[in-house]
Amino acid sequence: MKTVLIVNQFAIPPARSGGTRHHVLAKGLVKQGYRVVLLTSSSNYATGDVGSGGTVPSEVVEGVEYLYVRQTGGGHSLARRLWAMLHFSVHVVRARKRLAARPDIVLGSSPSLFAAVGAALLARRLGVPFVLEVRDLWPLSLIEILQVSAHHPLVLTMARLEAWLYRTARAVVTPLENAKRHIDRVAGTPKQVLVIPNGVDPDLFGALERPIPRPDGVLTAIYAGAHGPANALDVYVEAAHRLQARGESRVRLRFYGNGSDRERLMAKAKALGLRNIGFCLPVPKERMAGVLAEGDVFLINIPASPLYAYGFSPNKLFDYMYAGRPLLIGTDVRDNPVSRADGGQVLAPDDPDALADALVAMCEQPHEERIRQGQNARRYVEEHHNMPELSKRLEHLLRTVIEEGQA
Repeated sequence: MKTVLIVNQFAIPPARSGGTRHHVLAKGLVKQGYRVVLLTSSSNYATGDVGSGGTVPSEVVEGVEYLYVRQTGGGHSLARRLWAMLHFSVHVVRARKRLAARPDIVLGSSPSLFAAVGAALLARRLGVPFVLEVRDLWPLSLIEILQVSAHHPLVLTMARLEAWLYRTARAVVTPLENAKRHIDRVAGTPKQVLVIPNGVDPDLFGALERPIPRPDGVLTAIYAGAHGPANALDVYVEAAHRLQARGESRVRLRFYGNGSDRERLMAKAKALGLRNIGFCLPVPKERMAGVLAEGDVFLINIPASPLYAYGFSPNKLFDYMYAGRPLLIGTDVRDNPVSRADGGQVLAPDDPDALADALVAMCEQPHEERIRQGQNARRYVEEHHNMPELSKRLEHLLRTVIEEGQA
């Protein structure tokens, strides 16, 4: 039996809130006959809670072996995040003594480049191949999303780490469908790049629940995900303000999640006297289907940026689509999953007036049209973003790299 070690500081089992990409991929590998160890942090990146990882050094969830690096609940400041990333990466390099057996391959995942560097160094110590997974392009994301100077010491450091990782890895995995040209340019040589987009584990959703028209005609619009600068959530608060100012009482916005902007957004909504918006704490992934079933439409905003020319693949986007409701997506990327599926409406990003108008129009839209768009969205995810099926792509790549290393 081959053993795969996956290193991802932010990986979580479905009983916690956040993205479960690596749990589902690992579970798929287990079903294909692999032993999978997932080395992760005890502290949840999204919420700061420590869950079971804070009380046990390891556990097995659905056949996936979790090995935790003990870390305290983190904060939202950049300094604390960087410290947590560096702390984790050091423990990754030292993790050889904690492994029950030598793995056959190590897959190191971002978004923390430091954790990926730790995984690459651990693979070198173990004498096994290293595969890099890049989910966000760092430091380009710092420059484009957070407006950090290209000459900032952190950006320059990350640029050197990024290039070293691309050159070191036997292959690169990414959910970004157009990232290969960036990867090849930074690496200075063509790399083997496998695109595995984000998607959905059908086991967490079950049968499709058809939306039922509410007797009061109220439309519930849900956002469920991180509350940070990259998520650009002010547009929703401002759209709610415009709706209330118009006297529009048919729309209710509901936010689920946590992040550095949550308190500020709540204070902004309170200062504006908004009665049509509510903030809820994050829920475990295994309960997300029930939360989404309460919605009539889902919201996602992708800020305008050259960064997204390389692609975007947010976990929440495919959860939304699989839940069988239409989406209102703000993006300047015309070729996107919602457009391809005919699963909702594409709006200009960061435009509260357009969003408010679209929500009102959806209130007046025939209910059967919402059902049609929701079914389109779900079918698209079933065909293109089924994570157990996507795990077969990953298995083929890992098996090929292992065999090449043994030749």
